[in-house]
Amino acid sequence: MVKLAQRRKLADWLVKEKQMSQRKAARLAGISRRMLVYQSKKDPQQELQSQILTIVERHPYWGFWKVYHCLRNKQK
Repeated sequence: MVKLAQRRKLADWLVKEKQMSQRKAARLAGISRRMLVYQSKKDPQQELQSQILTIVERHPYWGFWKVYHCLRNKQK
């Protein structure tokens, strides 16, 4: 079974490399044209916000700078 992400890559490749129309490429890949042009509206800051909330729940008396340095040290 081919995953949706792989089908989208195939359709993108057909459009860019083979100069095929989006409609035809989507049909050959087995996806709708909407899925071919779909852009996620997911907030890029969502992961950071959840990490901050997790730290604040564990350590409610920590201030901004302590939380900041904790997150910064985790990224290294």
